[in-house]
Amino acid sequence: MRRYFRAYPAISSRQQGADRLVYSEDDLRRVLWQAVDPTFEGERPSTIRLAADIYLSRPIELGAYQYNVSIEGSGRFAIAEGGTFTGSYLFGLPDGSISDIDFVGVTFSTTNVALLFNGSSLTAVDDFIFEECSLELGVPLTMFQTDIVVTSTRIDFDDYPAAHSFIVGSASFTGIESVGESLVQYNQSDVVLSRTPDGVLCGDGANKHSLRVDGAAVLEPAFEVLQGADPLLQVGTTGYVDNRSMFFIVLNNTSGTLQIAPPRHPINGHILTLYFYALTGTNSLRLDDVTSPVSGGSYIQVNKNHHGHQPNTHFSITMLFQQVLGASYPTWVEMARSENT
Repeated sequence: MRRYFRAYPAISSRQQGADRLVYSEDDLRRVLWQAVDPTFEGERPSTIRLAADIYLSRPIELGAYQYNVSIEGSGRFAIAEGGTFTGSYLFGLPDGSISDIDFVGVTFSTTNVALLFNGSSLTAVDDFIFEECSLELGVPLTMFQTDIVVTSTRIDFDDYPAAHSFIVGSASFTGIESVGESLVQYNQSDVVLSRTPDGVLCGDGANKHSLRVDGAAVLEPAFEVLQGADPLLQVGTTGYVDNRSMFFIVLNNTSGTLQIAPPRHPINGHILTLYFYALTGTNSLRLDDVTSPVSGGSYIQVNKNHHGHQPNTHFSITMLFQQVLGASYPTWVEMARSENT
């Protein structure tokens, strides 16, 4: 029995119709309109693939529609401000609700334009996704006009000129902004969570809980062995306590006064707990005020009733870092201690 096989599945013609290649500004405008044109009778585009850099002569004015379309640049092609461009933004957003447009691997390139999406206080944007996009700018850029309400939106730019300050710009932005190695999650423009190469920030200082933990919170300790006279507590030989908040310490033939290095990124409010979990050899080390630190050390202020105490096994002390008002030197100030045996 002879059998026949299709070169493509039956649905392929519909899928091919849903994918459109665009080579020019006119192509992009036409296909975007086909995605929402109520009189269009063909297969609506779902993916618009840039086949070349698209140079605009004027802004693209979008409509108050649910577009359900993805614009893909494959990491190669840009939507750019052309040499004859007239306008102050690349895309115009209408009064009303506009949603469901994805930009994937698209570079946005501008020379004089400082705004990507223009709108008004009557504009509501929902579910705009920017994934693995890039920016090439001649001026600092704002993403959305200030009055726009933006929700359920994710902004992910891999490449951004360091000299510019990327700004979401919305008076009410709910979503995620990711630029390079930094990420910020917003809820109605309040920072919920931000991550930078320096660490993670919960909240933005508003009158809300910054962090609630339903379970155990663990401070991962660093282990350090201190030796000799006036030993300096630091991570290895870095000259800093880095971003640590907990140290397990072994004292090995120590004497003099404990010295503590500053944080690598000195921020008022850094909390540091020291736990002395083992002593070996002979130790006469004291915890005391330090007003003349050793090289790499900080000033230290201990509780006025506990000058000169020697730490024993299972002793712990918690310190607060601060820049003393009116002085340039960093100081660790005692907050609490537990002199266990």
